Amino acid sequence: MRWVVCIAGLSSLLSASVWAAQDYKVMGSQDLPHYWTIAKRGGSLGLPLKKFHASWGCLAIGFSIEGDGVPANVSVLRDRYSGEIDKDLRDELRKAVLGYIARGRYATTAENAAKQPVYTYNVITFQKELDGTLSAVGKGQIARESAHCELEDFANVVASGALAREAEANK
Repeated sequence: MRWVVCIAGLSSLLSASVWAAQDYKVMGSQDLPHYWTIAKRGGSLGLPLKKFHASWGCLAIGFSIEGDGVPANVSVLRDRYSGEIDKDLRDELRKAVLGYIARGRYATTAENAAKQPVYTYNVITFQKELDGTLSAVGKGQIARESAHCELEDFANVVASGALAREAEANK
């Protein structure tokens, strides 16, 4: 079996009621590179892939990028799989992906000289192949799978509280 891991960077915000008070900027993925760039990836995902029997899965992970470039407030906003998985495996997958995001670091850009914090999200997508190896692929190769975790019109969803309710229900 071969697993293909894709990290599709998507940005925006979680719960307006929580984050607005913290002065986080609402930001779509197309705007994030104007404020923050990836300085250090989170290392190995460490996904428990041998236990995973669905053909694909994705997780939308919400997190803030603080003024020092360190991720905080890391949480699962949404996860979807092509088949049923047990709770223990789901928890293991979530823990691995949350750790990966938390270990990353960001650098501010000239446009964000004030180092304004943002709240954003990444979609982590993985897909099973036949030979048991892992390799990174572009988002376009597994766009259909990552679409299950993408959060459309994120700023409005955050403002409505719907995303916070979905995240709470998916714990």
